Amino acid sequence: MNKNMYSLIEEALRHFKKLVEEWKLYMDVRPINKPTPAPPKSVTEEDAAEAFVGMMNDQIVDDWPKIIYDAKDTFGENTPLLKLIDERKAKSELILAAMALDLLALRNIFPEDQASRLLELCILTFHEDTRDYIRQTFEEYRSRFDEDTKNRLNPVQSVGDVIYGRWGLAGDLYTPGEFFIAPKPDLAGMLAMVAFSYIGVWKRISAKFKVEEG
Repeated sequence: MNKNMYSLIEEALRHFKKLVEEWKLYMDVRPINKPTPAPPKSVTEEDAAEAFVGMMNDQIVDDWPKIIYDAKDTFGENTPLLKLIDERKAKSELILAAMALDLLALRNIFPEDQASRLLELCILTFHEDTRDYIRQTFEEYRSRFDEDTKNRLNPVQSVGDVIYGRWGLAGDLYTPGEFFIAPKPDLAGMLAMVAFSYIGVWKRISAKFKVEEG
């Protein structure tokens, strides 16, 4: 994926900044010193999908300086490529990883047809030139997660392997969609735990609102 594609992803995510500020008040996410408005009783699937994408982005963008500092400080000496990492790419890929993990919860929260629509609506919030890549990214995480779960394995390491590869830390050893094990499992595990720490947004949305079609 070229640098222009990551620019398009960032552009799409910035679009939701104002919307996220409103939803923070409804969701009590990182409380703001403003009166809390009465939240609506229901929201459309489109609004819920946009809020999910926006809130995921907002949280990780806020935390990014610490995330990348901790990664470089802890693993930089033994992982030279980490020092030269493209931070725009890495940040975008971490956001997509966290989204992919939380999107797995849709099938446990909503009916199957609605869960499918919400997943597609999340993808449609991005620029059309990036949607195939994002769909493939979400599918890779789902596939690795489900495979490990089926085999009664902890999926954390597999998720970390994918993030490690998508950050470019394995060079040509990683090909998107193909089985891959990170050569630095400690770093991969740390990246996975960071991504997992952001899940729960869909659960909070469904607890606050009735999400309706149309």
